[in-house]
Amino acid sequence: MTSRLSIRPLALLALPAMLATAGCSGWFFSGVDYPDRSRPIARIETQGGVEYGATTEFGVLFLGRTATEGPCRVRMFLGEQLIVDDGQIEPFGAGIWRAQTDLVGQGAPLWTSPITGEEDLVALCLDESLAVDVPVRLALLDGVDGYVLEAPDRDLPAGTPIFVRDAAERLWFAGLVSARATLQLSGGAQTDLFVFAGPRALADALEQPENHLAPVLIKYRPDGIWLETQQRRTAAPPAGDGG
Repeated sequence: MTSRLSIRPLALLALPAMLATAGCSGWFFSGVDYPDRSRPIARIETQGGVEYGATTEFGVLFLGRTATEGPCRVRMFLGEQLIVDDGQIEPFGAGIWRAQTDLVGQGAPLWTSPITGEEDLVALCLDESLAVDVPVRLALLDGVDGYVLEAPDRDLPAGTPIFVRDAAERLWFAGLVSARATLQLSGGAQTDLFVFAGPRALADALEQPENHLAPVLIKYRPDGIWLETQQRRTAAPPAGDGG
């Protein structure tokens, strides 16, 4: 689903104040600073429960563990502020779902190249209204297929977003934690791991076709904002392979 947002004159008067509180006014007015994209994490509240996801340039992506259709509520960051917006769940592809919202959070680009273990990986967790960086490392183990992480010092709930941090400190969305596993090692020792749906699943999702000829629908909001939207993906995405 894509959307084009229009603002009536009364709403437009409030735009400078909104930008000032969003932590991106320096970027908007000076052309020098960059918008704050250091917190591309989302909390998705559905009729079936709560899970986590990432705010990306393709929307709010999550695993759909609690719901794969219907309404939802999304908590996400706009600059330093945690905002709340209602959304609608739609397929994205490869076992990943999208919460389509009117407001747009921090849009992390997608990392679709293989992860080798040399990358700087970070998980983002949400502690009330704070986004917490958790350094993680790829677990390179014989006989283990797919992307798995060594267990960090804190738990990573399902849907925790994983990012690659590049040399410029930019976060690239690389996947979502799907499960916790315990591996039995030789000699009787055990190690905890976290499995995540990674770049392979993201690349597969991007290959899913979209209906660019879908009819345009008009949505009016009580705050005076109206949007043009398109429901481009209607079929359920195939299950991901954990990669």
